[in-house]
Amino acid sequence: MDDCRRHQVRSPVKGTDEDINHELNMVLWVLIENWRQ
Repeated sequence: MDDCRRHQVRSPVKGTDEDINHELNMVLWVLIENWRQ
């Protein structure tokens, strides 16, 4: 979940839908991690 990987995933070749899905997945991951603690 480091920033380097995030920037690699957000390449201009991919569509914006994948970027939005990726952002949603990151938010869900953070919420789940916070909820577990």
